[in-house]
Formats: sequence, structure tokens, C-alpha cells
Amino acid sequence: MCKSSNAFWENVLELLISWRVSMEINNILETEDREVFMTLSQTYQEWREATKQEGRREGRQEGRQEGKLESIPRLLALGLSVEQIAQALDLDLEQVRRAIQETS
Repeated sequence: MCKSSNAFWENVLELLISWRVSMEINNILETEDREVFMTLSQTYQEWREATKQEGRREGRQEGRQEGKLESIPRLLALGLSVEQIAQALDLDLEQVRRAIQETS
């Protein structure tokens, strides 16, 4: 799911929860309505947790990638070739070359 789609659904669910709280405060929810909103709340909480986990997973991936790219200058200084670095770090040759250019 794209970020704008996630943001849209997050806003929709936030509004629904806000509306639910407002209705409960005014004691106008009937039994059937309560069941619907309880289901929506649970669905929202599950979605929110899944979104957080996905964000953490993406963050860890980006961190690992950054670590690999940051180690390239040190590996070059040790005398490894571009090909050896790419193989050792499991990167494409082009990624290694770009990283070298960016640090030059």
C-alpha cells in the first residue's frame, strides 16, 4: 500500500474513532452500533500495528543498506576491488560505484 493510501485510511479510521467516542459520550449508541464500532476499533488497531511493524522493518532494511554503503570507503582503503566489495556486501557493482563517487 502506498503512503498516501495509508495516510487516507489512517485519517478515515481516526475520524471514525473520534465519532465513536463522541457518540458514546452522548450515550446514543445502540447495541448493534456498538458491535460495529468495536469491530472497527479492533480492525483499526490491527491495521495500525501492522503499519508500525512495516515501518520498523523498512527502517531496519534502510539501516543495513546504509551500513553497507558506509563501509565501502574502508574496504577500498584495505585494497579490495570494486568487484570484491560488491560480492562481500551483496551489492550491485553500480551501487558500489555510485557510493564511491558520492564519497569522492
